[in-house]
Amino acid sequence: MAMLRHIRRRAPLWMDGSQRRLSQNWELFRIIRFPPGFYTREPDGECMVMMDAELAGCISSATKGRLDDRRSRILHSRIARLGEILPLIRDDAHATNYFTALHETAILAAEVDSERHAQIPRRHTTNAPSTENSFPLAESTVNIEPAE
Repeated sequence: MAMLRHIRRRAPLWMDGSQRRLSQNWELFRIIRFPPGFYTREPDGECMVMMDAELAGCISSATKGRLDDRRSRILHSRIARLGEILPLIRDDAHATNYFTALHETAILAAEVDSERHAQIPRRHTTNAPSTENSFPLAESTVNIEPAE
């Protein structure tokens, strides 16, 4: 039975190396405690609780699959902003370790997501004109409306 639990915890076989690393980094990061002094400390006016929550949401989503455009924009903007903030928090070793690990995991999530975007053609679910020609001969004539 112990062997079965071990097998279930391993990353799925379909994951490539960077996806596996992301999944492992995320699991390791999740056990680190948020720095207590940063519940109220806002370096350069930035709420670090929101920074953590936004990046964590994007990273978690990236471990499960391709990010939508909104999450991808949030991920990239938060990575850049956290990169600016890291030098400002060097006075707190735990916070530096925590946010550096978050930053590195977020960068890995962005890399994995970029790989996914390059591999998988975007599928269109509306009849809006597309700038991509994934299926140049098939034009949608079906209106897709939300279910009530």
